[in-house]
Amino acid sequence: MVGIIDSTFNSLDFDCDQGIPNCTIMKYINYGPTCNISSTVSNCISGNSHGSGSAGVILGNGDQSDTNGDGDGQTPIEGCSNKGMAFGARLWGLKCDNSPYDLACLNDCHAGDSTVTLSNFFQASFAEGSRLSNHSYGARVSGFYDSNAEIVDIWAYDNDNNSSNGLIQNYLWFFASGNDGPYENSIGTPATAKNDVTGGAFYNGVDGSCWTGDSSPCDENKLVIYSSRGPTDDGRYGPELAGASQNVTSPQDGTGYQEFNGTSCGTPSITAQGILIRDWLENVVGINPSASLVKAILLNSGVYLTSPSENLPGTGQGWGRPVLSNICDNFSSAQCNQVRSLWKDGSFTSSGQSSEMDIYLTDSSTPLRCLLTWMDPPNLAGGGALVNNLNLKITAPNGTTYYLGNDFTSQWSNSNGTNYDSLNNSEGVRVQNPATGYWNIKVLSQNIAQSPQPWAVVCSGKIADQSSDGIVKLDKDVYNCNWILNITVSDTDLIGNGTQNVTVWSSYESIPETVTLTENPSGSGIFKGTLPLTSNAPSNGDGYLSVQHDNTITVQYIDLNDGKGGLNVQKTDIATTDCQGPIITNVQVPNSTLRGESAIVSYSTDEISNSKV
Repeated sequence: MVGIIDSTFNSLDFDCDQGIPNCTIMKYINYGPTCNISSTVSNCISGNSHGSGSAGVILGNGDQSDTNGDGDGQTPIEGCSNKGMAFGARLWGLKCDNSPYDLACLNDCHAGDSTVTLSNFFQASFAEGSRLSNHSYGARVSGFYDSNAEIVDIWAYDNDNNSSNGLIQNYLWFFASGNDGPYENSIGTPATAKNDVTGGAFYNGVDGSCWTGDSSPCDENKLVIYSSRGPTDDGRYGPELAGASQNVTSPQDGTGYQEFNGTSCGTPSITAQGILIRDWLENVVGINPSASLVKAILLNSGVYLTSPSENLPGTGQGWGRPVLSNICDNFSSAQCNQVRSLWKDGSFTSSGQSSEMDIYLTDSSTPLRCLLTWMDPPNLAGGGALVNNLNLKITAPNGTTYYLGNDFTSQWSNSNGTNYDSLNNSEGVRVQNPATGYWNIKVLSQNIAQSPQPWAVVCSGKIADQSSDGIVKLDKDVYNCNWILNITVSDTDLIGNGTQNVTVWSSYESIPETVTLTENPSGSGIFKGTLPLTSNAPSNGDGYLSVQHDNTITVQYIDLNDGKGGLNVQKTDIATTDCQGPIITNVQVPNSTLRGESAIVSYSTDEISNSKV
């Protein structure tokens, strides 16, 4: 069920001919004239088409586009082009227009204090089961964090605003950024909140037509010129995602359809995809997700818009346009197929804490995406600035290459940066061609001024499904004779065991060394350990593996039950040694290459190598 504040909701695509409640509308509040959250109605009310447009993008059932006249436009095929993106969700709607002038209640009720309307809406809809809401409206504040943004952050940080029973963070707000682009710092309120998802607008790409003032190509890779931009006054990037706008067909008031535009159209398309993610987590994965997890997965799905050209996260596009296949390639399964997401929820109570998880990438041709989010405490006095500052660090399998959250050039993360983000409460990393192997995901609490601080981090890509079918891996394919082996075992059957033994041998030392791995993190089913190499003569049981040049190293563990019927299955990984430097021959400096103080030096090596002249 999704909550919506808008003008009116009045269309056959909402089953308005069947009274209320019905299959599409659970509750309809006629708030505008009464300012009373209990003013329910049993029939749809006519008025401004804006509300029917925004709600239709999310949950319209397509009844009016029934193609064969059998009155069954709700089937999965018939009327498909005019169904909402989250068709099947139910509406908890607050009608806000009076005259019909859309959204007048925000200014007319409670002496113009719209925070009261927002609070009344949230408390009533949340109590009846809504966990997301769409708001295709806003006021011009030029990026300022005001009391409307603050009230959103208050209810998002703690859904009952009662510190005595701990934090409840299950609700996610969605707000339109506004239509005052392309100017910087044009984002409106309440979209300047920290803990919502703020939506911009990209071209739907149906016919390539451009909005006045824009230039072609006007397709799905371009932000619409009117879409409001960040940054906010406190320096946050602004919109988190861009949704489809322009040439979007949605119900109008009464009968028929309209062409719906603006961030009022883009935002509900983002909200709808948030609904789909939450539905998958609840009904397929089987968890009650936090708002931070839903937001992290949604933002992690974004595809980079090439226009305008900007570094992620952009002040226009945020993380781009959501494409849910980037986070799972089969939503009928909790494990997906090949492209999947793994996540971790946590909470910090003080500065200097950290939490880690490891993922194993099976394919370097699919980008790695990781994203951290948290619901930050409200901060009206500080203009919306972060109260608690968390950071994200992702380390590659080689142990030396790392990526910091929000450190980008264009759409890809910079490696080995030095500057953590101290402004935003969502931080991401994207690696275009990630190395296969184990990646370490680390969340750090840089500063906790108000505790506790829950958070969620998610990574998506071609990630091995941690299962009963265990795996054992070495961290490198080739080792020098005095390096250290880093060994990892992953097996869900071993969760909570604490330790796991593996055996390791080489061409030189054929009697295996036994290595005891330690479960890290505790309770994860992932076990890590090390074994140093030596070129000394073998001495079994000495804690070293003796190797020579061009040896094969083998690590093995016995999987007692692989979950596929196999018992005592031998799982192995191999690597080789290279303990000799390359042989360099045929060094030449041809006279023809001499140019003042420069020349070209050429030479040959007997193997691929890195070198300097």
